[in-house]
Amino acid sequence: MEHACQTAESAEAALTLLESAHYDVAIVDISLPGMSGLELLGHIRLRWPETHVIIITGIDSHQYMGNSRSLLRNSLSQSLIMETLEERLKRVTGEIVSIVPYNSGWPRMFEQEKRHLLECLPGELIKRIEHFGSTAILHLAAKPVVDMLVEVTSLEETKKRIVPVLEAQGYDYFWRPTFGENGPPFYAWFIKRDAAGARTHHIHMVERSFEEHWDRLLFRDYLIERSDLAKEYEALKLTLADAYPSDRIAYTKAKREFIARVTQEAKEYYGSRR
Repeated sequence: MEHACQTAESAEAALTLLESAHYDVAIVDISLPGMSGLELLGHIRLRWPETHVIIITGIDSHQYMGNSRSLLRNSLSQSLIMETLEERLKRVTGEIVSIVPYNSGWPRMFEQEKRHLLECLPGELIKRIEHFGSTAILHLAAKPVVDMLVEVTSLEETKKRIVPVLEAQGYDYFWRPTFGENGPPFYAWFIKRDAAGARTHHIHMVERSFEEHWDRLLFRDYLIERSDLAKEYEALKLTLADAYPSDRIAYTKAKREFIARVTQEAKEYYGSRR
């Protein structure tokens, strides 16, 4: 039996080939110009689930391969790397807390990821997408991770139709409690990483009724207006990062009192103006 084989110089060219004919197997390099091999895997899994995918890399680096295993962990339809939920939580919450000076590229990273999400996810499920957290506040030092708040019409549909797409692209996914360790309401939370395995984005998907999350936009706007509070928050974060360098849960908990107080101030301030 003869087999036809075709090659493509980029992920975009590969998608064009897949649209024109059926392929049993696609061999994908993890590093491609433009769209990455993991992003291509996500498209193939969504649109041509019967096509098998083999991921390869020609980079001879133990560090790179270790990080790539993390990226691929959720990308394979039949997972080759087994990890329990407890192990995933331990891995994620134990990553180093690092505060860096403000980066003028953070707003651009938000816009790029926003475009990506709108392009690859079902449009009828996605409403507004907001940049929040410290990277959205000019001149504020922050963890170098862009926080994004995404309104979805249904979290149940998100689990069915969005989670598989982003997991196939290498995002870490958690069904995360809003309050404490197990407090409802739960929402969809994703971590995006770069090729080296470093976090680049946190994506929080919630429904419109999740007021606790949308209040974070008030916190953002108030710190943009109140540079004195922004500096106070920055100092607090630097202190906590030194105190809890490898305990993200403790770091986050220790910020709650400040965030709650300032958010209440913001509600009172904007409530009299809006």
